[in-house]
Amino acid sequence: MFVEVNHLFTFSMRFPFILFLFSFLFANCKAPNAITGQTIALKTNFPVSANTEIFLHDLKEEMEQSNTNEFVPSTQLLKRFQLQKIRDQYFIHGFIKTDSSFNGELLKRSGATVQSTSGNIKTILVNLRSLPDFLKQPGITYFEIGNKLHLHKQ
Repeated sequence: MFVEVNHLFTFSMRFPFILFLFSFLFANCKAPNAITGQTIALKTNFPVSANTEIFLHDLKEEMEQSNTNEFVPSTQLLKRFQLQKIRDQYFIHGFIKTDSSFNGELLKRSGATVQSTSGNIKTILVNLRSLPDFLKQPGITYFEIGNKLHLHKQ
C-alpha cells in the first residue's frame, strides 16, 4: 500500500512538470516551410498597428503553407493588403516612427527603402523577402502598413 501511494505521489508531481514542458515546447515551436524547411518568424521588436498584426499573421500562414522556394502572395492577400509587385518581387508600403538610435543605412541593408521623411515619421517600401530582417531593426518605435485604397463609385 505504501509503495502504491508513493508511486502515485511521484507521478502526480511529475505530471504537471511534463505538461508544462510540452506546453512550453509547443508554444515556442515555429512551423517549418513545407518545401524549404525554413522556419518563418515574423516577430517585431516594436509595436505595430492592428492591421499590420493581421497582415503579419496572414503572411506567415501563407509562407508556411507555400510549396515553392519562391513565395508568391495569394490573390486574397493581394486584394486585402497594399502589396506592390516590382520586377517580380513583392513589396509592402508603410509608415515607421523612429527614435534617435535609428540608422537609415541598417534599414537600407534590411531591404527597406525610405521614400519620404517628416521629422521622425518615414514612409517606407519593404521587400517581403526581407521583412523578417526589417522587423528586427533598432530605432523603430512603431510600424504601420499602408491601407489599401478603396474607391466608392457613385
